[in-house]
Order: sequence, then structure tokens, then C-alpha cells
Amino acid sequence: MVDWTGNNLMIVQFFLTRADDFSTLAYITIHMEMPPTATAASAYQPRAYTGAPVSLDLAKGWLETCRTSHVLCQAERTPGWRPSRLLRLPVNGVQTTYLMLREASREEYGLGVEYMTLSHRWAPGQQLQLLTRNHHRLRNEIPIEELKVSIQHAVTAAQHLAIDYLWVDTLCIIQDDEEDRDREIQQMDRVYGNSACNVSASEADCNDEGCFYNRDETLVKAFKVRLDADCSDQARHVIHREWQHSRYILDTCVLSRRAWVFQERVLSPRVLSCCKQELQWECRELEASETYPVSKPEYATWGLFQEPSLKTVILRKTNSTSPWDDVARAREVWRRIVRTYARCALTYPEDKLRALAGITHVWQRLHDDEYIAGFWRKSLLRDLLWVRDLYEHPSPPRDDAVTTRAPAPSWSWASICGPVYFLNDWHTAGVIELMVTLKDVSWQPPVLPPVQQNSQRGSAHPVQDLIPALQLCGRPVPARWAEHPQGSVRKNGYARLMLSTGVKDADSGKPQSGEDGFLMFDHPSALLPEDIICLPIILNKPSPISKAVSGLVLTVSIGASNDSWRLGTFGSDQIAAFDVAEIDLTL
Repeated sequence: MVDWTGNNLMIVQFFLTRADDFSTLAYITIHMEMPPTATAASAYQPRAYTGAPVSLDLAKGWLETCRTSHVLCQAERTPGWRPSRLLRLPVNGVQTTYLMLREASREEYGLGVEYMTLSHRWAPGQQLQLLTRNHHRLRNEIPIEELKVSIQHAVTAAQHLAIDYLWVDTLCIIQDDEEDRDREIQQMDRVYGNSACNVSASEADCNDEGCFYNRDETLVKAFKVRLDADCSDQARHVIHREWQHSRYILDTCVLSRRAWVFQERVLSPRVLSCCKQELQWECRELEASETYPVSKPEYATWGLFQEPSLKTVILRKTNSTSPWDDVARAREVWRRIVRTYARCALTYPEDKLRALAGITHVWQRLHDDEYIAGFWRKSLLRDLLWVRDLYEHPSPPRDDAVTTRAPAPSWSWASICGPVYFLNDWHTAGVIELMVTLKDVSWQPPVLPPVQQNSQRGSAHPVQDLIPALQLCGRPVPARWAEHPQGSVRKNGYARLMLSTGVKDADSGKPQSGEDGFLMFDHPSALLPEDIICLPIILNKPSPISKAVSGLVLTVSIGASNDSWRLGTFGSDQIAAFDVAEIDLTL
């Protein structure tokens, strides 16, 4: 029960009642003082505007604390490095109405220059951009009134934090010069990894919404309260908004759903996220907000709240002396990166691996592993068992929505649009054995799998980059599939698996099959072949009497090279069916 007394005092009562007759067993009353007579739980007092000086002072405090005491936040910086271009900002307090584009090639700023970056959503043609035709003009001046509001607010934040330079993709990359764009994209790990702080226009869904908002500041305040059950008359307890609510807003906001922005958030050592309700801070050792200005609450590390942000785990290694522990932990973190990233949207699906390039560069330096189309060689075979996540997207995208630019080979999670998960995320108990070996990785021109060649959009335009092909040795078994009684292939990709028994049908001459498991297709709306190949990848032994096989569903091998394409994944407990001779095949 909630009651307003009329004098800024809110009384909240909680009752514990019996389930049968609803009689009261116990109750507790909370007296919560609201402004202006409330006693704030911290010295920080938010204002009605998120860009108010007191809010930016709080952000400046977070930055100074991080600079002076966080060892991990200084890691992975590149000494003596500088971006190709930066925006020179006017000194805070100086009434200058323009910025200037400065360039490293002209020695206009030194090595190790301090700068901030901006993460924002933008569309070509809707705001001022750096182009070959206006390059010289923007070097002389960039009128602030010509910039979209998010950039203007980022300038304000940088000035308040006493940082003289700002990097913005639209103004620091020549947008109509493909060579310049490609060169700069390859440096994204350094651009964001070496920034003093990244300002994120987290909830700006349009070009003019900006970073700062008007709000009801009482929603981000924490108040001391007095409980009737307390023998003391002091207000010793605190009531406030739950931390997970703030984290949820940040993780699901419009900007966090963009693929290019994902790596910006992960790579930046510090991020100041500008949400509509409050400013939030993330660095590799601290998460805080205007509601929790010192740090996130202790309970946020318990139970359902124990998963830390990717920023805090991507650079950490285990303390174990066993290399296998580091490989296992790296695999776990990388899968989480993939699961999170695969939910993000791209304007151009062929950019799916390019938009992750910055993170892969950092990961490669940390783990000394070979990167292969969204996978790492040390864990590639087990990670091949990815599945389109139908719980998040019950209706898979039509095959003509899948890019025909073939951004990745068919066995890679990057070859589809939408979220994924890994089958072996479930295999947390028992013994797991690999049933296939990786002999080599070759690089070849991309060729569309048959399921995409038959799409409504027709054949693809060729991609210039080579893509990897896996040379495997395993035990593939012929199989067929049929509709499953609990689902529809066209609706959710779920089907019955029928492995070959080795006995041929008298009428058709094809091997007879029986129902031996399930399979899930990657492209359910495509024209799927009736005859398939099942390649076992892992044997899971959860107990001495229980075994199961998980693997890939492939097209029947084509040509003398034994080339196959991935169609999906399968699971089966018919272990004896895979007791066949090993052969080489290319995927």
C-alpha cells in the first residue's frame, strides 16, 4: 500500500499474508521523504537536465578516478600513436562558433595526443560530412551550427572534461573516398582504444535528438528512509531505482543495437553513455551512474546480476597456469561477444565481419590465435555448432533478406542475419570428444551455397576478398529429413533427422532411413535438398550410460574436391551410425 501524506512524505507498507485466508502475519512500513525535505543518500544532486554542469562534473570525477587509479584501463593503449584526423575544439569558456579539422600528416598535433570519440547513429546525406570536395573548407572552419546536435553536445562534454580534440567518424574519415574509408576502418581498434573517453549518444534515434535531455531528476535520486521495524529513529536505509534497470536501458537502447557501435563500446577504455534518464559510466574497472555515482551496488554481482560487461572481461585472463583454462575462458568470452554482436543491425550485411575487425585485432594480440571468419583456430571445431536463435526471432528472415554478397563462408555464423547461440553452450557436464579434425585452411574466391543461389534475388555480385575453406577429416553419414510434428521447417527450421541404415529401398534404390534425431536448418525458407550429409563434430558423454552426437548438416559433396556447404546442425543419440571410415572433405 502506498499513501501520500501531503507533506512530501510517502508511506509504503508491505504485508505478509496467509495464502488460505489472507490474514496478516506481519507487515513493515517505510517512511520515504521526498524533496525538498529528503536526505539524499549521496552528496551528488542531479538536475533536471542531463547536460547540466553538475552532471558533467560527475563525469569528470569518474574520468579522473579512472586515470589515477585504474591499471586495467591503461592497458592496450598504443604509445606514440595518433589518429589521422581530429577536430580541434575551442577552449572551454571561449565564445568560438567553429571547429577546425586538423591532420597528423601535417604535424598539427603530436604523438599520444589526448582526444575523445563520439558514438552516434547517422545516415548519409542527412548531416555535414567530410568529403573530397569540402576537405579544404573544413580545414579552415566547421561552423558549430551546421553540426547535428549530438556532435554539438559531444563538443560541450569534451570542453567540460578539458579535452581539446574530438574524433567523429563523419568528419574524420573522407566518406566518398573508399581507400581512405578502408584504411581508417582498419584502425578502429586504435582510434577507440586510445581515446580518453567515448561519448555515446545512446538513445538518440534521429539526427537532431542529441546527447542530453530534460528529465524528472527525482527518478535518479536515492533517498534515506526510516523503517518502523528498526529500533533506531535514524534514517539508515536507502531506497532507489534498481541497478539492473539502468543496465537494461543501456544494453537495449537504439545505439547498442547497431553493429558498428558494438565494438566502439567494447574497445573504448571509458564510455560516457548519455541516456534519456541519466548519464552512465563504464570503464574496465568501474560501472557507475547518476543513481549510483560511486559504483554499481554490491548485489549487482550476485545471482542473476553476476554477468559483468564485456568491457570488463575482454582484457582479463585467468590466473591458472594451465593453457587449457585460458583457451576455455577465451572461448566462453568470444561466444558471448558473438551472441551479443549477432543481435545488432547493419545497413549493409556484407559489413558483418568488417564491423567486428577492431575487436578481432585486439583479441589476436591478447591470445596469439589465428582469426578465421568470425572464429579462432584453437576453438574453431567446437564453435562450428552455432544455431540461429529462434527464441529471439521466431520467424527467420526470408532467404532473399540474407545478403547475396557472401560476407562469410556457409559454416560461419556471419553468413546469416540475426542472433545465434552455440549448441555446446549446453554441454557443461560430462566428457566431450571431438569427432573431426582440422587438417588445413585454404583461401579461395567466394561461391554462393546452393540454398542462396536459388534465392529470389538470384546470383550474387562477386566479392573481391578471398574467404576461408576448411579442409576436414571426419565421418560423414548420408541422411534425409522430414517435417517434425512439433514444428514446421518453413516456420522455425526444425525437422526430423533420418540417418541411413545402409539397407537400400527395393523400389527407389535409395538407402532406407529411420528417425534418429533432430536437425535445425540455417535458411528454412530456401529450397532445401532432400538428401543431406551429417558430419559429427562432438561426442558428449554426460554420464557413463548416456551419449549423444552433435554435428553439421551439409549438402551432398559436389565434384572431385568433395566440397560441401553447411545447411544447419543436428543432434542424435545413434552413436553406432557414425562408426564409418574417415574421409577428407572441404567445407
